[in-house]
Amino acid sequence: MRRPDAVPMTPRGAIVTGVGRQRGIAAAICRALIQDGWNVLGSGWPAYDAAANWTVSAVDDINSLVADCRPGRLALRQIDLESAMGAADLIEAGAARLPSLDARVVAHARSLASGLADVTVEEFDRHVVVNARATLLLIAEFARRWRGAPGTGRIITFISNPPLEGEIAYAASKRAVEWLTLSAAAELAAFLCSGRGGSVTGQVLHVDREWRAPFGVT
Repeated sequence: MRRPDAVPMTPRGAIVTGVGRQRGIAAAICRALIQDGWNVLGSGWPAYDAAANWTVSAVDDINSLVADCRPGRLALRQIDLESAMGAADLIEAGAARLPSLDARVVAHARSLASGLADVTVEEFDRHVVVNARATLLLIAEFARRWRGAPGTGRIITFISNPPLEGEIAYAASKRAVEWLTLSAAAELAAFLCSGRGGSVTGQVLHVDREWRAPFGVT
């Protein structure tokens, strides 16, 4: 499996969503990419993380993540991915901030407990919009702007394994992410990884909490 720094190129840029707290998966992704020499634009929505019962303000201040990283390697933006314009705004910010747009890591998620008997139509719809629709729009916008060499683009999405008791809206939205990832991979093969040395597989990887970017598989 190839790592990002295995590709001999000028400094590369990645956009990572879901960067909202120090102990989150997205923050770990940012650290790993920066350690490997990448420039990163991270996006988050502070209002969501502040209200989450797993956020501890004393240790999850996301601004300290920038201070902990190498100077100039990480920038943060507040982007509302529930907005239909959120994806385009984020990719535009990445194009302006990063030396190049080489990778897109979709690590954000809306996840509020709601089971079969108590989930509301409004909350179900919000899960689908933030988790599935935003992922689709981010992939599409990234692909439209892609100008890199064949075999060098990377789009990473995250799913969860069923069953997810008590989180039926989250479960449905994550299943949608899985299938749109597989379908998008089939379409993107023509121009993200055409020519020598590249392939788009749509492969689903299961990674543990000690996350290292599986950038060799898209």
